[in-house]
Amino acid sequence: AGPVRMGTTLSAAWFLDDKLAWVHVGDSRIYLCRDSSLQQLTRDHNRNEFAARDGRTTSPEGWNLCQSFIYGSRGLGDNSMIRLEAGLDAGMVELRKNDVVLLCSDGLTGTVSDSVLEAVLSQDLDCESAADALVSSAIERGSKDNITAIVIRVGSLGDGLQVEGSFEGVEEKTVMF
Repeated sequence: AGPVRMGTTLSAAWFLDDKLAWVHVGDSRIYLCRDSSLQQLTRDHNRNEFAARDGRTTSPEGWNLCQSFIYGSRGLGDNSMIRLEAGLDAGMVELRKNDVVLLCSDGLTGTVSDSVLEAVLSQDLDCESAADALVSSAIERGSKDNITAIVIRVGSLGDGLQVEGSFEGVEEKTVMF
């Protein structure tokens, strides 16, 4: 089959009442920052992740994205052995006021550490400024991949969930190489 030179990933989030529902395939990520503590909700779909799930040994080269495996077994192909595992490939979390949700591409997480993500998301920045700071950090660290950062802050819960975020012009937070 040869090496995969191009692929796509998907991380999607829905805000439902006081919950965040998400689904994921590939190596884009969704994070939740609560009380200045960062939690990665998604797991990168690579050979080592799937080996660990199946109880097999991992390998040094197993951290690469695994498009052929994703296509056949994670919902994008016609394989009858499709496996979507709750909490690993899709999930739902309760939200609290001031939670911050980050949807991002591997162009960000490939160069910017979780500790930097946490530090930026824990600041009292508006969503646009936080996304700009994250993208700038990735560029400064030499990212050579497309960089996308979407930051959403939970305002109030209850009768109607209110979130702050820039939903128009999201492309302003994306840098293409």
